[in-house]
Amino acid sequence: MFSIRQLYILVALGYTALLFIAMLMLRAFWFYPQEVEQALYIQQNEVHSFLVALELRDQQLSSLSDDYAIWNQSVDFTDTSDPEYLSDNFEPETFDTQSLAAAAILDRFGKPLYYAGFAAEALIPEPDYLADWLTSDSVNFMPDNQISSIELINQLPHLVSSSAIRLSDESTDIHGWMILIRRIDAEFIRILADVSRLQITLTEPPYAAAFSNLRMPIKDVQAARSGCITNNAGAASLCVTIQHGNGAGPSLINTPVLLAFLLISIIPAIIFIMLLKVIIDPIEYALKFLNQNNSSGQVRPLIFSKSPHVKELVELKKAFNQLVMTSKRQQIKLERISNTDRLTDISNRRAFDEALDKSWRRIQRHPQSIALILVDIDYFKNFNDHYGHQAGDSALQQVAKALAGCTRRTDEI
Repeated sequence: MFSIRQLYILVALGYTALLFIAMLMLRAFWFYPQEVEQALYIQQNEVHSFLVALELRDQQLSSLSDDYAIWNQSVDFTDTSDPEYLSDNFEPETFDTQSLAAAAILDRFGKPLYYAGFAAEALIPEPDYLADWLTSDSVNFMPDNQISSIELINQLPHLVSSSAIRLSDESTDIHGWMILIRRIDAEFIRILADVSRLQITLTEPPYAAAFSNLRMPIKDVQAARSGCITNNAGAASLCVTIQHGNGAGPSLINTPVLLAFLLISIIPAIIFIMLLKVIIDPIEYALKFLNQNNSSGQVRPLIFSKSPHVKELVELKKAFNQLVMTSKRQQIKLERISNTDRLTDISNRRAFDEALDKSWRRIQRHPQSIALILVDIDYFKNFNDHYGHQAGDSALQQVAKALAGCTRRTDEI
């Protein structure tokens, strides 16, 4: 016997290598750059979606600060420091409803008239961390009209919006500043993730001096992109990690490329069959035998009328016959699997339909009867909701085992 591989190996390897190199060059210089550009475009849009969602939250807080600032009562408070104004407008319910972490009111000279924090459903009058921040950074939040930024307050990122306090008649005189602050925590980020339809994770401070600015155009494709947003002073004040939907982007060699290469590589095999006439007769005989199997609906072992002298054909016969045996075993196993519920390991609906049809036909031929028992598990939904799906699955398995123990005769299912 001789090996077909020895006859074909030089031609097949040479053709396959040249074919692979040609496909790789075509992909590297044409298709792959386009795929990378498309992936980069998609990820840029996802980052933009996050920034837009953050901008919406910023606009909501800015509108709220404007509503409080351009109000005659707020102007009166800067002159009188009337405590009734605070009790009416800055009670715990206000902070909770508006998702505020802190608020501050400055007079026209930038001196704090009022500041308070909110945590654990309670107001914290004049907290030290807020006093420190107002002392160091409030000068940056005394605009002529309105300003907003993300700031690190007490080593945590916060969304800060400040509006100049004016009379409601659109007067240009500034009587002070209204500063509203929202904490950027995991819940805040979750809302942004829902709006932008992304998976976003908040990065806890402190932030590294070298960071990637999310407001700048991205230059590479990444499965998870970590970046920061700067405050008005240019320092990193909020850092997150965005999981991109298209993952790490395209790769130069991937499964479709390999599949295409494998499909095209069939050509050498066809040429090989045409050249090797010495194996045509055994192949035709084998094909005829397989067609007969297909027509009869039976899978029988392959038997050559004359023993072939080609090593691969002998091995093919052995492999096929082993496959026939495996197929028969798999068929029996598949019939059992197709008629068995995977969770409970008892007969499924398909098996029930077959058994019912078989039994019905039997009682049409003979004066017999059949019995059908329907079983329902009381309060199973409540049990499943309370103890969880694993416990529910376990309960189903135990009930199924108990029922299976009642079907002892061969004609019972």
